[in-house]
Amino acid sequence: MFVRAPAPDLPNTAGEPEPEALSRRWNLIEPFAVMTLLLAALWALAYPFGVLGGVAAANTVARVIAGLLLVHILLISPWLHRDTAASRGLGSPGRALAALRAMPRNRRLFFGGLLLLFVAFLTALAYQQSPGLLRFLFGVPRNATLRFRETLGGQATALCGCAALAWLWATCIVRYDNFGPALRTAGKLLAVLMPPFLLVALVVNGPAAFATFDAVRLAGHAFGYVFWGAFQQLIFCSYFGTRLRKGIAPAAAASVQRRRRLGVAVLSGLFFGLIHINSWWLVALTWLLGACLSWVFMEDRNRNVLALGVVHGVSGACLSWLFRRGSDVYISLRVGPWAMPATPDAATLVVVAAVISGFAAFILLAARRTK
Repeated sequence: MFVRAPAPDLPNTAGEPEPEALSRRWNLIEPFAVMTLLLAALWALAYPFGVLGGVAAANTVARVIAGLLLVHILLISPWLHRDTAASRGLGSPGRALAALRAMPRNRRLFFGGLLLLFVAFLTALAYQQSPGLLRFLFGVPRNATLRFRETLGGQATALCGCAALAWLWATCIVRYDNFGPALRTAGKLLAVLMPPFLLVALVVNGPAAFATFDAVRLAGHAFGYVFWGAFQQLIFCSYFGTRLRKGIAPAAAASVQRRRRLGVAVLSGLFFGLIHINSWWLVALTWLLGACLSWVFMEDRNRNVLALGVVHGVSGACLSWLFRRGSDVYISLRVGPWAMPATPDAATLVVVAAVISGFAAFILLAARRTK
């Protein structure tokens, strides 16, 4: 049986050692290359040729490129770098089951039962939300999903798929060993971010921003948003943040260390913001949120994708409530080339071209100079 040797430790920007098989140069260049290819597929291919030109093949090719990049982000890159699940803020089925087996019998039965209940809950949630989820992710009409589930075979297939997805979430996505500390950090981060956010909403949209407040509806929206937020952070903090913090070495002086860590956080947040073009208010807000999440994610005690999803979910739900359609300042959550009208937007193209050119220049410079 083929067993890979453990990777040597490499200190990240925060000074913590993490297993890493490749060089700092590779870690620094790779995220820039991935984002450059993604932006080019979306804005140099899909938008001008697919959206504006009406060439269906351009949209298809752009989606294929984006899908391949997602496979690289989720599967290929972690394998190449020999990232551990913990370094990506994820859980490990092997570690979770080993921890259960090591417990006394009564505790094992209790926590094993809780895990099964959690999987059952996630299965029911995925089944209930699957029509909207499939429509959002793959464009499958809701009625098509509902018709498929009208037969016994369709229901069984859907339940098996949802159960597999739930097991994946419960054992691979959720990291249990640091969830408590990471969730407390998430709560502190929300306590810092939400007051100025609410104040800005009051200033720009007035008291009317809060007129439709419904605690139950907002809580339900935030809860559902947590899972979507965790998936986004699986891409951004877990991939881009991991590559960048391994690509920038720590500094000996504390003041320089803080600046480097801030630089990595701001850069990681920028990548998160860029994917929200061209909802420009959303670009700015997600840049800020991404920088804050990346800052806390650099330390292992806070490295938990689901805890980041809580921050993302609460802030996203509040954003869609306070800056809803009809407000003085409306922030659209629809982003990307396929959310654009079929009329040329020169400003967006200029911004994206500048970003792509800047990233390409950085890649060439880093390839020559980074040790």
